Amino acid sequence: LENEGAELFQAVVEACNELDQDVCITHCTTGADTCFWGIVATGARPHSPEQLKNMLLKPHNARGGGNALRWQGIVPAVNITSFVATWRNMVQPST
Repeated sequence: LENEGAELFQAVVEACNELDQDVCITHCTTGADTCFWGIVATGARPHSPEQLKNMLLKPHNARGGGNALRWQGIVPAVNITSFVATWRNMVQPST
């Protein structure tokens, strides 16, 4: 989502709770230094919270937290592309 406020981002995260898959959502307002991110997980979540912290948050200087079903936080805008790429690699099945 671009050029939208935090309220819309929160509404999208809530709506993703209804989906039957893991979802990574990013939000960035044009010119902002940080991007909001959210991960909504199903019961088949492939990674533990500790793995998310070590593999996703720490390497991208991201911050956040949550519970077993939903994580959200912020990441520096300069790191959002690599953050999303890492998340995609984490949830794609190995071939």
